Amino acid sequence: MKSTKKIIAVILAAMFSLSVLGIAATAATPSVIDPAHAASLTIHKYIMDDVSDATYPGTGLAADAAQIPADAKPLGGIVFNVYPAVTTAVKDAAAVPTNYVEVGTTGYWYDATSTAAYTLTTADVTGIASSAVAQNTYAVVEQFDSRVASPAAPFVVSVPMTNPTNGSEWIYDVNVYPKNSPLSIDKTVNTIKNETASIGDTLNWEITADIPASIATAKTYKVTDTLDSRLTYQSNVVVKAYKDGASPAQETVFTVDTDYTVGFTAETNTVVVDFTAAGFAKLATAYAASQKKVYVSFDTVLNSTATAGSLENNATLIFKDANDNETTPTVATKPTVAFGGFAISKVEKGTTTPLAGAQFQIASSLENAKNGNFIKKAADGSLIDFGETGYDTASDWTETTMSNGLAAFTGLSYDLKNGTNYYVVEVKAPMYDSDVNGSLDKSYNLLSAPVEVLVKSGTNTAQIIDTEAVDAVPAVTHSLTNLSAVVTVENSKGFTLPFTGGEGTIIFTVAGIALIAGAAVLLVISLKKKKTVED
Repeated sequence: MKSTKKIIAVILAAMFSLSVLGIAATAATPSVIDPAHAASLTIHKYIMDDVSDATYPGTGLAADAAQIPADAKPLGGIVFNVYPAVTTAVKDAAAVPTNYVEVGTTGYWYDATSTAAYTLTTADVTGIASSAVAQNTYAVVEQFDSRVASPAAPFVVSVPMTNPTNGSEWIYDVNVYPKNSPLSIDKTVNTIKNETASIGDTLNWEITADIPASIATAKTYKVTDTLDSRLTYQSNVVVKAYKDGASPAQETVFTVDTDYTVGFTAETNTVVVDFTAAGFAKLATAYAASQKKVYVSFDTVLNSTATAGSLENNATLIFKDANDNETTPTVATKPTVAFGGFAISKVEKGTTTPLAGAQFQIASSLENAKNGNFIKKAADGSLIDFGETGYDTASDWTETTMSNGLAAFTGLSYDLKNGTNYYVVEVKAPMYDSDVNGSLDKSYNLLSAPVEVLVKSGTNTAQIIDTEAVDAVPAVTHSLTNLSAVVTVENSKGFTLPFTGGEGTIIFTVAGIALIAGAAVLLVISLKKKKTVED
C-alpha cells in the first residue's frame, strides 16, 4: 500500500514539474532575450559607383537584400575584423585606455591592439561572409583593399538586435550590408565633358582620381594617359590634392621631381605622372586632412592632322598596395573634342561639270568676309582668326578645287548645340577655254557675295582624291569624316565686251577716217555752191 502511494506521489510530482515547465514555456515571449539562443552575423558586401544612392536603412533582416540598388555589385575577398565593443566607462577602466578606438561617435569603443574575436572574408561570387558569434555588441572593421577608395566606416552591431520592423522581438541572425565606392578616375577637357576646337587650339585636360586610404604603404600610384595622335603634348603639368567642395586654400600642391615625376613617350604619345615615396607620404597627409582626391592637369594642342570628326581621350589610374594587389580603373565617361568641316563642290552653272582651279578663303563672320579678314594659318597649321595673336604674320588659308571640283575646309570649331556659321569667299575664279583651242584663256565670273555655311555635328562623308599627278607628284588625298555640309557653288562664264585693241580698234579707226573724209567732201561741195550764188 505504501509502495503504491509512493508511486502515485512520484507521478504527481512529475506531472507538477511538467505543468510548471509548460507554464514557463508558455510565459516566455520574443521580447525577452534568450541567452541560450544561437546567434550569427552575416555580412553582405557590395560595391557601387555612388554610395549615396543607397538610402534604405538596414533592419538586420535578410529581407534587406531586396532593397540593394540595381547598380550595386557583390564584392568578394573583403576582410572584416569583428571586435567586442565596450562603453566609454569600460574603456576608461581598461589597463591601457589609449589602445581603444571609438566607432564613429557612437560611444562604443574597441581595442585596436587586440586580436579580433572573429575574422570574416566575403566570398568571391556572392560577396557574403557569415559566422556563428556569441551574443554581444561588436565593432565591425573593414580592412583595406586596393579595389576600393577607402573601407566602409566601422560600425557597431548588437547580436541579437531588436527587430525594428515591429519592435517586439529579437533578431538572432543579424544581416548587415556595408557598401563601398570603387577606386575611380575621371577626366574632363577644359573643365567639361564635351568640347569643340579648331586646329591649333590649346586643350587643357583635367584628371581627378581617388586617393586610396592605404596610400602611405603603397608600392605604385600613377596616372597614365595615352593621347590621340591628333593631340600634341605641351606639358604645363599641375598636380595637387584637394577636398571636394573646398576652397583652394585647402589644397596640397605637389612638386615635380620630388613628389612625382612626369614622363612622356613620343612613340606612343603617352603621358605618365608617377608618384614617389615622398609623394605617397604627402598624399597620406592630404588624405588625413580629408583631401581624398588627386588632381592632374596638362595641356595639348589640336594638331593639323585633325580634319572633321571627334576624338575621345581616356586615362588610367594604376595603384598597387603593400601586398602587390593592383587595380587599374579607367575613365567611365570619356571626354570628347569635336571639330568640323565642309566641302565645296564647284560646278559650271546649269551643269554638273566640275571646275578645277577655283580658290576660296573663309571668314568667321559676314563682316570679316566683306572686309577680306579671312582665317589664316600659322606655320604649324594652327588656324588664326582676325584679331588673334599672330594674325599679321600668318599665311593665307586658301583652298583650291581639284579636278573633281572639290575643295575642303576642315579642323574648325563649332557650337555643339546649334552649330556655327562660316562664310566662304571665292578669291579667284577658274579659267575656261573660250575658243576650244586647248588653252584656258578666259575666267569665269567670281561669286558676287560670301556663301554662308553652317558647320555642325553630322554624318556626311566625302573622299576627295586628285587623280591628276603632275611630274610624278603623288595624288593628293583628303579623307573627310563627319563633314557637316557639302556646299555646291556655280560659276557662270563672263560677258563678251567690246575689244579695246587689235582688230576691233582697226575697225573703229577705219570707220572714223571714213566719217571724217565724208565730212570733208560735204564741206567742199557746200563752199562751191556758196561761191556760185555770190557770182
